Amino acid sequence: MKVKMLQVVSPEIMDYAQYTIKINRAYCKLQGYEYIPYKNIDTSRHPAWSKIKGAMEIIKTCDLLFILDADAYVQNHLIKVENFLINKSPIRMCRNGENGGELLNSGAMIMRKGKITDLILKYWWEAGKNHRKSFVQFWEQDILNSLHNSGKDVPMNKIFKENISVHDMRDFNSYWLDMEESYLNPNQFVQHLMARPTEDKARFIRNYYKKIM
Repeated sequence: MKVKMLQVVSPEIMDYAQYTIKINRAYCKLQGYEYIPYKNIDTSRHPAWSKIKGAMEIIKTCDLLFILDADAYVQNHLIKVENFLINKSPIRMCRNGENGGELLNSGAMIMRKGKITDLILKYWWEAGKNHRKSFVQFWEQDILNSLHNSGKDVPMNKIFKENISVHDMRDFNSYWLDMEESYLNPNQFVQHLMARPTEDKARFIRNYYKKIM
C-alpha cells in the first residue's frame, strides 16, 4: 500500500511549520511513507482550503493519504496510519468532542483513493466557492460540517454522511484542552496545537523538536 502524508505550509507559518515538517518527515521515513509539504496555495481563499486542493491532486498518486494541519505533528512514530483502517470507509476524521464546535474536525484526515473520495473532495471544494465562510474562522471545516450535518449553510449531501467515518478525537488528532497532558504522553499518536497563538505554537513545537531530534 502506497501511503503519503500531506501538510499545507506557507511562509507566514514557518515559525512553527519548520519543526512540524522535520518531525513528520522523520516519521514518514521510518514508516516508508512519502511526506509532502504542500506549497501550491490557492490565494483566492484562506490557506486552510489548500488542504482540499492538495488532496484532490495527491490522492490520485497513492492508495492512502494522511493529511495534518501544519501545527500538528506525529508524536508516536511507532503507530501506522493503516492501523485506523477498521473498515473500507473512503474518508476518516475525528470528532471535536471536548473541543466544542461542530462534529467534525478537519485538522487530521485519512483518505482512501477512489471515486467516492474524489467526489466528496470535489463537492466540498465547490461548496466553498464565493461562500462567506471561506474566509472566516473554521473555513473549510465549517463548510464540511454544513455538508455533513445540518445543511443550514449549503445544501446537505447524503454522500458525506454515508462515507465519512468518525473517530474519537485522540485516535489521530488531539484535544486543545489537554495539550500539555498529551505532550507528556508518549502513546499519543498526534499532537495538534490548534487554537493557540503563533508564538505559543512555535515555542512548544520547537522545544519538542529539540527534545527528540
